Amino acid sequence: MLVKKIGLFIPTLNAGDLFHEVLKGISVQNLDIPIRKLIIDSGSKDETTAMATRNGFEVVEINKSEFNHGGTRNLAVEILDDCEIIVMMTQDVIIENASSIKELLSEIMSNDNVFMAYGRQIADDQKGNWFEKRARLFNYPPESMVKSISDVEKLGVKTVFASNAFAAYNVEKFKAIGGFPSDVNFSEDMFIAARGVLSGYSISYESKATVLHTHSYSLKEEYRRYMEIGKFHKNQKWIQEAFGRNEGEGIKSVINELVSLISEGKIYLIFHLLLLNLTKYAGYKKGVNYGD
Repeated sequence: MLVKKIGLFIPTLNAGDLFHEVLKGISVQNLDIPIRKLIIDSGSKDETTAMATRNGFEVVEINKSEFNHGGTRNLAVEILDDCEIIVMMTQDVIIENASSIKELLSEIMSNDNVFMAYGRQIADDQKGNWFEKRARLFNYPPESMVKSISDVEKLGVKTVFASNAFAAYNVEKFKAIGGFPSDVNFSEDMFIAARGVLSGYSISYESKATVLHTHSYSLKEEYRRYMEIGKFHKNQKWIQEAFGRNEGEGIKSVINELVSLISEGKIYLIFHLLLLNLTKYAGYKKGVNYGD
């Protein structure tokens, strides 16, 4: 694939001091292709837009009420109309090494069937708790892979697992499958991954394209997050019909964590494991039962 220019997009809102580290990680990337950088900011009251401008970003400002995870990213693709590939990030992702973006783009540039690539997320050793670190390892293993419709029997719904926290899109193919849905405000990355795979394209997971991404959610935040996931799966039933049920991956994750706790001698964390996953399940079921 001939690439003359790469776009990089981050949606922002009061990114805070961490944004300094995010921008620093971007600035040291080892790339030999010109990169056009953009943020779409939805009403920051801090120094987010000033920091972005100082680091060579174009800044587009919208009202907070206009922000939408799918629609705002579609707008970014429209603005970056001279770029063949667009890297999408979130404002809390720190690129870990100078070659991460190059690694992220490796398969999408060399494999004509790949329309999307996503990198490996690792929880910060200092900020992330044990459960977040294990969840990242479960979802982002050390082995790279290219996933397509032929992997559904083996991977199930994990075939279309992907994350816009650090991803790249072939713009031509992105537009060919319709882009992100403007009415989906959560899991837009899984939506487009599923649409792309069903259209015959592949997704590349690049394990060498590493970033630090840490949340340390409270139980209340986990409940709300999984309620949104439940709503998404209720309203987009076609994804589980095509690729398998989401609950199966959840059970695998719990078993993986339980085995790890026992093998590491952290028996004292088992109660929290049960509480955490009951909270996630309750939130998910509420979302599935009520939807939008």
